[in-house]
Amino acid sequence: MDKYASAHPNLKIRLLNDCDHKHLLDNETDVAMLPYLPQNDEDEMVLFDAGFSYNMLLASPEYIRRNGAPQSLDELKAHPLILRESRIYPITKTLEHGDERINLDPEFKLRYLGDAFSCKTAALMGEGIAVDLSLAYCKEEIEESRLVPLLPGWHRPKWTMIVAIRKEDAKDKAVCEFAQWFADRQKEAYPSRWKPLFNKYQVTP
Repeated sequence: MDKYASAHPNLKIRLLNDCDHKHLLDNETDVAMLPYLPQNDEDEMVLFDAGFSYNMLLASPEYIRRNGAPQSLDELKAHPLILRESRIYPITKTLEHGDERINLDPEFKLRYLGDAFSCKTAALMGEGIAVDLSLAYCKEEIEESRLVPLLPGWHRPKWTMIVAIRKEDAKDKAVCEFAQWFADRQKEAYPSRWKPLFNKYQVTP
């Protein structure tokens, strides 16, 4: 981002957390990075492909010490699962492993929190198994063994990453070029964030 700003000294960039496409359409931001494909039936936005991202099921060593590590999906049903519930992206309803898929039906103990910070804090405090944490967001905790991957290979559906701008801004060269550049950089970066951890645990997403 610093390199881009240096090359475009007249462009001011200010980063905001937790923006979705509604913030974009309400003119609260000019460019939005989204972890989902937004509904765009009225063609109000221009969308740029930014790749995709995976995650793993994560729990703290203390949680595992107290409750054990599930060795199967049936055993997973005995554990509270920590998920996100917000307007930023659709609620996770399934877990996947390759071509296999299971629904998170009422047999599972689902606990919903509002954002990634709350979910990570709850997982680190040993309150359950986190489902909706990206590997990039938890890379340090995983490397330090403060969060441990469980049932390797099972994960929420991959995040479809999108950079979006308003259609009316598509003719604004500065906004459009930045959105395309940012989407391209993220598309390159995301695999470098999750692939090493998937390779370490010999997981094929």
